[in-house]
Amino acid sequence: MLDDTQKLVAERLAQRLKETGKTAAAVSRAAGRGQDFIRDFMIGRKRRMNADDMARIARELGVTVPYLLGEEVEAIVDSEALAAAAPEAPAGKGVPIYGRAAGSYHGALHIEPQITDWAPCPPGVANVRDAYALWVVNDSMVPRFRHGDIVFVEPHRPVRPGDDVVIQLRPDESNIVETWVKEFVRYQGDDIVVKQFNPPKELVFRRNQVVEMQRIMPINEIVGV
Repeated sequence: MLDDTQKLVAERLAQRLKETGKTAAAVSRAAGRGQDFIRDFMIGRKRRMNADDMARIARELGVTVPYLLGEEVEAIVDSEALAAAAPEAPAGKGVPIYGRAAGSYHGALHIEPQITDWAPCPPGVANVRDAYALWVVNDSMVPRFRHGDIVFVEPHRPVRPGDDVVIQLRPDESNIVETWVKEFVRYQGDDIVVKQFNPPKELVFRRNQVVEMQRIMPINEIVGV
Protein backbone atom coordinates (compact mmCIF):
# COMPACT_ATOMS: atom_id res chain seq x y z
CA MET A 1 0.00 0.00 0.00
CA LEU A 2 1.29 3.46 -0.88
CA ASP A 3 1.68 6.02 1.90
CA ASP A 4 0.36 9.57 1.42
CA THR A 5 3.63 10.96 0.05
CA GLN A 6 4.03 8.09 -2.40
CA LYS A 7 0.45 8.58 -3.57
CA LEU A 8 1.12 12.26 -4.30
CA VAL A 9 4.31 11.43 -6.20
CA ALA A 10 2.57 8.64 -8.13
CA GLU A 11 -0.29 10.97 -9.09
CA ARG A 12 2.12 13.65 -10.32
CA LEU A 13 4.13 11.07 -12.25
CA ALA A 14 1.00 9.74 -13.94
CA GLN A 15 -0.13 13.27 -14.78
CA ARG A 16 3.20 14.25 -16.37
CA LEU A 17 3.48 10.97 -18.27
CA LYS A 18 0.06 11.65 -19.76
CA GLU A 19 0.86 15.30 -20.55
CA THR A 20 4.19 14.50 -22.21
CA GLY A 21 3.05 11.35 -23.99
CA LYS A 22 6.06 9.50 -22.62
CA THR A 23 5.93 5.97 -21.27
CA ALA A 24 7.03 5.06 -17.77
CA ALA A 25 9.51 2.58 -19.24
CA ALA A 26 11.11 5.19 -21.52
CA VAL A 27 11.48 7.73 -18.72
CA SER A 28 12.89 5.08 -16.37
CA ARG A 29 15.54 4.12 -18.94
CA ALA A 30 16.38 7.74 -19.71
CA ALA A 31 16.88 8.34 -15.98
CA GLY A 32 19.38 5.49 -15.89
CA ARG A 33 17.16 2.91 -14.21
CA GLY A 34 15.50 -0.33 -15.29
CA GLN A 35 12.42 -0.01 -17.48
CA ASP A 36 10.06 -1.10 -14.66
CA PHE A 37 11.43 1.37 -12.11
CA ILE A 38 8.65 3.99 -12.29
CA ARG A 39 5.88 1.44 -12.79
CA ASP A 40 7.00 -0.56 -9.74
CA PHE A 41 7.00 2.62 -7.66
CA MET A 42 3.57 3.73 -8.84
CA ILE A 43 1.94 0.39 -7.98
CA GLY A 44 3.67 0.12 -4.60
CA ARG A 45 6.02 -2.74 -5.49
CA LYS A 46 8.97 -0.42 -4.93
CA ARG A 47 8.56 1.46 -1.65
CA ARG A 48 11.46 3.90 -1.94
CA MET A 49 12.84 6.27 -4.54
CA ASN A 50 16.03 8.02 -3.53
CA ALA A 51 16.49 11.72 -4.07
CA ASP A 52 18.85 11.43 -7.02
CA ASP A 53 16.45 9.10 -8.87
CA MET A 54 13.64 11.56 -8.27
CA ALA A 55 15.75 14.46 -9.56
CA ARG A 56 16.64 12.57 -12.76
CA ILE A 57 13.03 11.58 -13.37
CA ALA A 58 11.87 15.16 -12.73
CA ARG A 59 14.33 16.41 -15.37
CA GLU A 60 13.11 13.82 -17.89
CA LEU A 61 9.52 14.94 -17.26
CA GLY A 62 10.40 18.64 -17.39
CA VAL A 63 9.37 19.48 -13.84
CA THR A 64 10.95 20.21 -10.47
CA VAL A 65 11.36 17.83 -7.55
CA PRO A 66 9.06 19.90 -5.26
CA TYR A 67 6.35 19.60 -7.92
CA LEU A 68 6.69 15.80 -8.00
CA LEU A 69 6.55 15.74 -4.20
CA GLY A 70 3.04 17.17 -4.43
CA GLU A 71 3.76 20.73 -3.38
CA GLU A 72 1.54 23.47 -4.73
CA VAL A 73 4.14 24.93 -7.03
CA GLU A 74 3.97 25.56 -10.74
CA ALA A 75 5.63 22.94 -12.91
CA ILE A 76 8.59 24.15 -14.97
CA VAL A 77 8.30 22.30 -18.21
CA ASP A 78 11.60 22.73 -20.01
CA SER A 79 15.27 23.17 -19.21
CA GLU A 80 15.45 26.69 -20.68
CA ALA A 81 12.63 27.80 -18.42
CA LEU A 82 14.36 26.17 -15.47
CA ALA A 83 17.54 28.09 -16.18
CA ALA A 84 15.60 31.33 -16.63
CA ALA A 85 13.89 30.80 -13.30
CA ALA A 86 17.19 30.91 -11.39
CA PRO A 87 17.40 34.23 -9.51
CA GLU A 88 20.09 36.75 -10.38
CA ALA A 89 22.80 37.52 -7.88
CA PRO A 90 21.98 40.47 -5.62
CA ALA A 91 23.71 43.80 -6.16
CA GLY A 92 25.68 43.39 -2.93
CA LYS A 93 27.46 40.39 -1.49
CA GLY A 94 25.23 37.31 -1.33
CA VAL A 95 25.61 33.62 -0.56
CA PRO A 96 24.21 31.17 -3.14
CA ILE A 97 21.64 28.65 -1.98
CA TYR A 98 22.22 25.55 -4.06
CA GLY A 99 18.74 24.32 -4.62
CA ARG A 100 15.99 23.23 -2.38
CA ALA A 101 17.35 19.96 -1.00
CA ALA A 102 14.78 17.28 -1.77
CA GLY A 103 14.35 14.65 0.91
CA SER A 104 14.46 10.99 -0.06
CA TYR A 105 12.38 8.33 1.62
CA HIS A 106 15.34 6.99 3.60
CA GLY A 107 16.71 10.27 4.93
CA ALA A 108 19.31 11.38 2.39
CA LEU A 109 19.11 14.62 0.44
CA HIS A 110 19.80 15.67 -3.11
CA ILE A 111 21.36 19.09 -3.73
CA GLU A 112 20.00 20.52 -6.95
CA PRO A 113 22.91 21.96 -8.99
CA GLN A 114 21.29 25.25 -9.93
CA ILE A 115 21.20 28.27 -7.61
CA THR A 116 17.59 28.69 -6.53
CA ASP A 117 18.01 31.69 -4.26
CA TRP A 118 20.51 33.98 -2.59
CA ALA A 119 20.93 34.52 1.14
CA PRO A 120 22.13 37.79 2.66
CA CYS A 121 25.80 37.46 3.53
CA PRO A 122 26.42 37.49 7.30
CA PRO A 123 29.61 39.22 8.51
CA GLY A 124 31.45 35.99 9.30
CA VAL A 125 30.76 34.49 5.88
CA ALA A 126 31.90 37.45 3.77
CA ASN A 127 35.50 36.26 3.39
CA VAL A 128 34.87 32.51 3.27
CA ARG A 129 35.95 31.18 -0.12
CA ASP A 130 33.24 29.32 -2.06
CA ALA A 131 30.77 29.50 0.84
CA TYR A 132 27.25 28.32 0.02
CA ALA A 133 23.99 27.80 1.85
CA LEU A 134 21.54 24.92 2.04
CA TRP A 135 18.04 24.48 3.41
CA VAL A 136 17.75 21.68 5.95
CA VAL A 137 15.10 19.10 5.10
CA ASN A 138 13.66 16.75 7.76
CA ASP A 139 14.09 16.82 11.54
CA SER A 140 16.89 14.28 12.05
CA MET A 141 19.15 16.96 13.59
CA VAL A 142 16.60 18.56 15.94
CA PRO A 143 17.20 20.44 18.22
CA ARG A 144 20.38 21.68 16.49
CA PHE A 145 18.73 22.15 13.08
CA ARG A 146 15.06 22.06 12.23
CA HIS A 147 13.28 21.45 8.95
CA GLY A 148 13.51 24.69 6.95
CA ASP A 149 16.58 26.09 8.74
CA ILE A 150 19.36 27.48 6.60
CA VAL A 151 22.98 26.39 7.08
CA PHE A 152 26.13 28.04 5.74
CA VAL A 153 28.85 25.70 4.51
CA GLU A 154 32.61 26.39 4.57
CA PRO A 155 33.90 23.87 2.02
CA HIS A 156 37.67 24.19 2.41
CA ARG A 157 38.30 24.17 6.18
CA PRO A 158 39.35 20.80 7.67
CA VAL A 159 36.64 18.98 9.61
CA ARG A 160 37.15 18.13 13.31
CA PRO A 161 35.19 15.85 15.65
CA GLY A 162 32.10 17.69 16.89
CA ASP A 163 31.70 19.73 13.69
CA ASP A 164 28.37 19.65 11.87
CA VAL A 165 28.95 18.57 8.30
CA VAL A 166 27.42 18.13 4.89
CA ILE A 167 28.47 14.72 3.57
CA GLN A 168 28.14 13.78 -0.09
CA LEU A 169 28.18 10.03 -0.50
CA ARG A 170 28.23 7.71 -3.52
CA PRO A 171 27.17 4.37 -1.97
CA ASP A 172 27.43 2.20 -5.10
CA GLU A 173 28.50 2.26 -8.75
CA SER A 174 25.31 3.97 -9.99
CA ASN A 175 26.82 7.50 -9.71
CA ILE A 176 23.90 8.47 -7.48
CA VAL A 177 25.13 10.96 -4.87
CA GLU A 178 23.33 11.16 -1.53
CA THR A 179 23.81 14.14 0.77
CA TRP A 180 23.50 14.03 4.55
CA VAL A 181 23.57 16.70 7.28
CA LYS A 182 25.07 15.17 10.43
CA GLU A 183 27.64 15.72 13.21
CA PHE A 184 31.10 14.30 12.54
CA VAL A 185 32.21 11.98 15.35
CA ARG A 186 35.46 10.33 14.25
CA TYR A 187 37.45 8.51 11.62
CA GLN A 188 37.49 4.80 12.37
CA GLY A 189 39.81 2.84 10.12
CA ASP A 190 38.20 2.87 6.68
CA ASP A 191 34.97 4.33 8.04
CA ILE A 192 33.57 7.75 8.94
CA VAL A 193 31.30 7.81 11.99
CA VAL A 194 28.64 10.53 12.28
CA LYS A 195 25.61 11.01 14.47
CA GLN A 196 22.15 12.50 14.43
CA PHE A 197 19.85 13.55 17.28
CA ASN A 198 16.32 12.63 16.25
CA PRO A 199 16.21 9.73 16.83
CA PRO A 200 19.66 9.64 18.45
CA LYS A 201 21.98 7.22 16.69
CA GLU A 202 25.35 6.87 14.99
CA LEU A 203 25.77 6.14 11.28
CA VAL A 204 28.85 4.67 9.65
CA PHE A 205 29.91 5.51 6.08
CA ARG A 206 32.78 3.95 4.14
CA ARG A 207 35.50 6.53 3.51
CA ASN A 208 35.96 5.38 -0.09
CA GLN A 209 32.28 6.17 -0.75
CA VAL A 210 32.48 9.76 0.54
CA VAL A 211 32.81 12.32 -2.26
CA GLU A 212 32.96 15.39 0.00
CA MET A 213 32.63 16.14 3.71
CA GLN A 214 32.29 19.86 4.29
CA ARG A 215 31.98 21.87 7.48
CA ILE A 216 28.81 23.71 8.49
CA MET A 217 29.67 27.01 10.15
CA PRO A 218 28.51 27.48 13.77
CA ILE A 219 26.38 30.50 14.58
CA ASN A 220 29.15 32.44 16.37
CA GLU A 221 31.35 32.30 13.28
CA ILE A 222 28.45 33.20 11.01
CA VAL A 223 27.72 36.43 12.87
CA GLY A 224 31.44 37.20 13.27
CA VAL A 225 31.96 36.95 17.02
